Amino acid sequence: DELKELRDNAKNPILNVELEFQHTSTNPEVLKKYFRSLTKSRSVEDLHEKIKESVYKLNALDLYKSCDVIVLPGKAINSALIQFVLKDKRWWSLSFGATADNEGGKSVLSAHFRNLRGKADLTNVNVEYKLNTGTWGYEMFHHDRLYMPGKWETMYSVKKYSDELDQNIKEHAYGGSFSLRSSDGKHKLEAGRYVRTNEIAAEYASLPLLKQELPVSVKNYLAHTYTRDLRDNPSEPRTGILSTLTNEFAFGGDVNFHKIDFKIHHYFPILADIVFQSTFGLGAFMPWKNSKTRINDRYRSRYIKGFQAIGSREQPADPAMRGKFAIEGDDLGKLSVMNMEAKIHFYNFPVLSGVGLVPYIYANMICEEPHKFTNAKTYFQEKARGSCGFGLGWVGGFGRIEFSYASHVWKKPGDVSAEFQVLFGE
Repeated sequence: DELKELRDNAKNPILNVELEFQHTSTNPEVLKKYFRSLTKSRSVEDLHEKIKESVYKLNALDLYKSCDVIVLPGKAINSALIQFVLKDKRWWSLSFGATADNEGGKSVLSAHFRNLRGKADLTNVNVEYKLNTGTWGYEMFHHDRLYMPGKWETMYSVKKYSDELDQNIKEHAYGGSFSLRSSDGKHKLEAGRYVRTNEIAAEYASLPLLKQELPVSVKNYLAHTYTRDLRDNPSEPRTGILSTLTNEFAFGGDVNFHKIDFKIHHYFPILADIVFQSTFGLGAFMPWKNSKTRINDRYRSRYIKGFQAIGSREQPADPAMRGKFAIEGDDLGKLSVMNMEAKIHFYNFPVLSGVGLVPYIYANMICEEPHKFTNAKTYFQEKARGSCGFGLGWVGGFGRIEFSYASHVWKKPGDVSAEFQVLFGE
């Protein structure tokens, strides 16, 4: 009888749901819009499920230390009042992270400022450092997570940074961007403008580098990124797929082009704690007719497992500088690139798993200029190189770090191999 009564109560109709938020600096009207679906509950059972969903959505905002939910009778018959008793996190905090990029990855120290506008917003001041190239970047970033609650988030960025594009050239740039991102994280639309100046080590540089890359260039761009994440666990995936597709259009400045990048990771369980991961990446750079291209935008392959640098290079303009260095001359970049990697992760490995380390073995292949493909035999003989080896992966609160050792490398003329490497990101 008691069980039947509980089931009957769960089906009782609810005609109206009101929300109340206490002890928080966030504007209540903003939170009411965020939890609009909660007010559409029309039964006790439905209300119970949507309250659980709402607590999850609150945690995703990363603003509150705790949340108590109190359900009270509403003012009218068959109505409810939901009280959220919140405790805000400290308005500022520090964090350290790591992400992957063309120079082997970067570490980021961030100061976070929460809820400055009272709209569940987040403002970051970021300092970036690239270990492999010794370059720095600085960014002011503002994230409005409830711009259109449940639909779109906005991001504003003002940035100044330096990148080592190749051993004899550094890019110094400043600019800003505005982004719209869907709340489910699948779509991101970004527009921005950057002014770029190249610093060249003229003593060691090649003549094409000196001729082509000294002028200041302005880049206006519009980019769309689609992300599909079907992994069972982002930090230790055993099954699923993660894929990204980015289309970038540069226009109206000193460079005009279309650039497309695709990358997919696929995870297959071999045994309970042994997981096979396949990765495929493809990028293509398509300059518009009569438009100049710059090394700043073309593909360079550096700091990939087994390699410090990949590809043929332009020789130094000064003959006296030739034959003196391991990496000689300049890589002016390519119009396309294709990368493949197979990796086996060994989760819950004795001793190592206790400190968060996951051993792996890997084999990779890097193929430059796939747009020049004619037939498989000729292309892979001329353009493909790779390596195999093993390493340790560590995933912390700031991202993934890999300690990699290449036991064997297959390289082409101009490539510079590397045995032991520390790489950031996937």
